[in-house]
Amino acid sequence: MSDEVLSVDLSSHDQHWLLDSGASNHMCIHREWFKTYKPINDGVVYMGNDVTCNIVGIGSIQLKMFDGTNKILTDVIHVLELRKNLISLGVLDTNGYKTFIQGGVMKVYKGILLVMKAKKVGNLFQLEGRTELDHVSTVSENDSNSIRLWHQRLGHMSERGLKILCDHKLLPNVNFVKLDVCKHYLFGKQSKQKFKTGKHTSKGILDYIHSDVWGPSPITSYGRSSYFVSFIDDFSRKVWFYMLNKKSDVFAVF
Repeated sequence: MSDEVLSVDLSSHDQHWLLDSGASNHMCIHREWFKTYKPINDGVVYMGNDVTCNIVGIGSIQLKMFDGTNKILTDVIHVLELRKNLISLGVLDTNGYKTFIQGGVMKVYKGILLVMKAKKVGNLFQLEGRTELDHVSTVSENDSNSIRLWHQRLGHMSERGLKILCDHKLLPNVNFVKLDVCKHYLFGKQSKQKFKTGKHTSKGILDYIHSDVWGPSPITSYGRSSYFVSFIDDFSRKVWFYMLNKKSDVFAVF
């Protein structure tokens, strides 16, 4: 077994995770962080200066993300001589994740779901999250991850609604478990003050047009569009909606 990583800071042990495009595997230096673990004594990691570090184990580690959700990193190798814990962007790409970097923030998506965030610290991207060490549950981690994923897929459905779906076997191969607090669900339940009834003074079609531009989207459409613009006629309330590749296309569409 032989793996490579471009370079790692050897100055001090670290409690954080770095998202690294040069790491060929997820790597960890702390034995106590592993949820599952298999000792091995075969294989080395090659450093940027050609120094080799022995791989002493492999297993899975549970992380709590920026939004409170848990994610299991599998096939994490245990390397004692490293000084940083690394999440391999290459492995994430192989598993179907997409990565976007803008304004010093790295975002990792699975489909349209944001699963990881990292902030730029110096010239490195540090994960916004932590290793989960005290998680105790009587159900499997897969059940917890599956019910959380369905909670997000169904527009942050309530636990009661998810339990009903599970009881009626409408969610395939998923057992109901209680979820951690979901801030998106709480925000969605917050009420907003009602707007006053609008008064429309236009007397004919196209007398007055409302317009709004949205974008850029972190994920482009199949037509490579990142923006959209809408036009609403104040008199007839007719709506026009156009997808845009560039924000500068607004005036041409108008």
